[in-house]
Amino acid sequence: RPPPTKRGADYQDFLESLPGKLTSFLTISASNTLSQFSPEEIFLGNLPAKRFTEVKVQRYIQRFQKALDDITGDIDKRNETLDVPYKYLLPSRVPNSIT
Repeated sequence: RPPPTKRGADYQDFLESLPGKLTSFLTISASNTLSQFSPEEIFLGNLPAKRFTEVKVQRYIQRFQKALDDITGDIDKRNETLDVPYKYLLPSRVPNSIT
């Protein structure tokens, strides 16, 4: 049942507006599964050294990794002032690919 649109809702109205147990279970299960990293996960900027052997490409990779380190430093500095640090977009927590 949708939430009431008029004033005067009581506790029972609130309970009836909540999703059922199965819907809640499926939502929590899917959220938990999608928020986990694989043990073999490779994160942003961490590339196998053997994959790119050209010197020019390796320089670009090093420049990219330096930029990621700078971003990490900025986020860490900003997090020092927060009661609850925001770590979700740290490069060390962003998967390199979704495949």
